[in-house]
Amino acid sequence: MRILSWNIQSTKGCDDVYDSERIIKDIKAFGELDVICLQEVARYLEPYNNDDQKQLFEEAFADYHSAWAPGFSRPLDAHRRQEFGNLTLVKHGKLLDQRSHQLPMPCVLPAIQIPRTLVETVIRYHDSSITLLNTHLAYHSALESQQQLGFLANLKAQILSHVSPLQTPNPARFDQDAYHSAEKGHHVLLCGDLNVALDSPSYQQLTQTDGWLDCATLTASDSRQPTCGVHDQALWPEGPHTRDYFLCGSSLQNLIDSLEVNTDTMASDHQPICLTLKD
Repeated sequence: MRILSWNIQSTKGCDDVYDSERIIKDIKAFGELDVICLQEVARYLEPYNNDDQKQLFEEAFADYHSAWAPGFSRPLDAHRRQEFGNLTLVKHGKLLDQRSHQLPMPCVLPAIQIPRTLVETVIRYHDSSITLLNTHLAYHSALESQQQLGFLANLKAQILSHVSPLQTPNPARFDQDAYHSAEKGHHVLLCGDLNVALDSPSYQQLTQTDGWLDCATLTASDSRQPTCGVHDQALWPEGPHTRDYFLCGSSLQNLIDSLEVNTDTMASDHQPICLTLKD
């Protein structure tokens, strides 16, 4: 299984040009992908090219299911809405369930805020399944970021509780009613722009306190490639560093094969990352 994650900055490249086609081209250059997770996808927002990026990606990847989680949805007319959020595209035949979550947004004025979301999909993986979480966390407020990290920890625990061997089926459930849900993921995988630096207390919280495993450390590679600040050092004066991750629960620890980063593309201020799981 191959999963791509990319904060596409609403298709704005490091040359200040908005271009969905080069984003699509760079995604397709990775070859066959089972899942595509995108952050910062915009719909009809004037400052972000005023196009429907969700529709453009759905059309470019027509053999994928679409799971969309906007942070807000403002009607423009009968057929268009201004939206901004995260998009997960899942190859047909692999999607078992999907839902969206609104992340905590405490009032942190005067810091600026974006209403942020998480796309949860349950993906078929051989004879089991993976709950995949695609998200984009807060950047301007430590309080907001901390509450969102706490949300992720609680969500992981909640998901794994449903696949606990202690859980017993409810005999009152019927396959087609509202009490029935698709198979819960046997494994949990988190990806996206977490806005967490490797040397930060937040990274320590994720990987030590909250029990997430950094997939980049589980591969055979001894080197780690940066995912941000590679080409746009005006926005990121600290230069090349890591903000985008694949993190997993312990049950996936021995199934991580490789993690690839395209550091050449300038189609966004972030670099696309691709995780490969073992057969």
